[in-house]
Amino acid sequence: MTDPVPGALQRPAWRTVALAGLLAGAFDITFAFIFYSRQGVNPARLLRGIASGVLGSGAFTLGTWTIVLGAALHFFIAVCAAFVLPTLHNVIGELFSHIFLFGMGIALGVARASSARGLGAT
Repeated sequence: MTDPVPGALQRPAWRTVALAGLLAGAFDITFAFIFYSRQGVNPARLLRGIASGVLGSGAFTLGTWTIVLGAALHFFIAVCAAFVLPTLHNVIGELFSHIFLFGMGIALGVARASSARGLGAT
């Protein structure tokens, strides 16, 4: 029996997963740039926001290298996620976990804090 695609089985699985992570990272950051630009956030500020996870608020004042750091961290996280979530079963489970447990918990907490301060919905 011959391979339907020559060389398909020779490509290391890690390479395919890493490329999937990079592609997912590109889709995600593109979405974020478009979505948050409608709220007045430019790509540089968004990437500095990612870098602030490591650098704190200094990411917004330490220079343009923090933009590159933010992009590198974003893609690093995306590739790591691809290695952790390679099966469809895991992706579906993690998706629902993040939407209903992580996302809803944050949304409810922020809504409660906002109403307690009289901020209401924005």
